[in-house]
Amino acid sequence: MYKVLLIEDEEATRKHLAKYIEKELFEVIQAENGLIAMELFHMEHPQIVLTDLKMPGIGGMEVVRTIREISAETEIIVFTGHGDVDTAITALREGVLDYLKKPIDLNILTIALGRAKEKINMRKKEIFIPNILLVEDEGIPRTWLKYVLEKEDWKVLEASNGEAALTIFTLIKMDIVLLDIKMPKMNGLEALHLMRSINDDFEAIIISGHCDEHSAIQAMRDGAMSFLKKPVDLDQLILLVEKAIKKLQNDRELKYRTRELKLAQEIIAQITNEGEVPAINCKTIVEQAMILAQKSLSGSQVLNK
Repeated sequence: MYKVLLIEDEEATRKHLAKYIEKELFEVIQAENGLIAMELFHMEHPQIVLTDLKMPGIGGMEVVRTIREISAETEIIVFTGHGDVDTAITALREGVLDYLKKPIDLNILTIALGRAKEKINMRKKEIFIPNILLVEDEGIPRTWLKYVLEKEDWKVLEASNGEAALTIFTLIKMDIVLLDIKMPKMNGLEALHLMRSINDDFEAIIISGHCDEHSAIQAMRDGAMSFLKKPVDLDQLILLVEKAIKKLQNDRELKYRTRELKLAQEIIAQITNEGEVPAINCKTIVEQAMILAQKSLSGSQVLNK
């Protein structure tokens, strides 16, 4: 689990962001000002730093420059008010990964954290291990499916009904959700719909009985990637989960490259306004985004056949 140092002088905002970041499976260290932040940085050695730019005492840009002198590999994300956008773009030119305007869009925060983790993983050559939520009301099949999935070195959490699944989903970041349709308290279709309203950054596979095929097709229209008929073919299960993981990674990578393109364009616009010769060529980023978009679309078409 990666450490995030969160620097924000507004207590309510800081606590709200810390709770969200923890749900995204990061360890969060909180600091209310730049002085405390630098002490914690030396003690805790976080891989990611999120800092407000406008703070009393030591400002965000001073924090950024100090951290950059200490550690070139620390990923830094800054928060800015409407009037500080130019400062944020200057921070990007000095090596900051991303900036977020206040009030913070949590979807953009997720993308920024994902990009930070991607860069760290590339340096450390870490393998992506997905979080899988297995939702099945029958105990023996659920235990067996969990065993099969964990043999693939995937992390599996289990729930016996839709309500319990929704609680877990709300508290912990999930990558893949396997949902039975017919369950007590809340069925799979209702649970999937509510999950999508909370967070759309996951893939879902529906498990259906013979008489539930119409509902399974409806679930696919609502965002499920595919469905499995009972009794579950274990080889097919593994294959579908592997495809879901690949599709999720492609979709996330497309979001990351698209975000990078937007930031590159903003930097170029600032350089151009200052009368400098643009030193950044975003052609490669555009090409990467287009390739990833094609991969994502073709993958979806194959999976939905």
